Amino acid sequence: YEQQYAALEAMSPDERQAVLVEHEERFGPYGGRRWQLEARIRELSERAQSDAGEAASDTEGADA
Repeated sequence: YEQQYAALEAMSPDERQAVLVEHEERFGPYGGRRWQLEARIRELSERAQSDAGEAASDTEGADA
């Protein structure tokens, strides 16, 4: 769990979902630390979307 949690940041969105599915298969939908994994995956996804939005607005400003 600790290694997977630490590695989430370097994973692709598909790899993160695979970790979540694997964890759920091993411990059940409410077992283990699923909620922590899910929260971290959501946080990383939101950060990536925010970063992409900022990059797009920076590019639009450079074109003007």
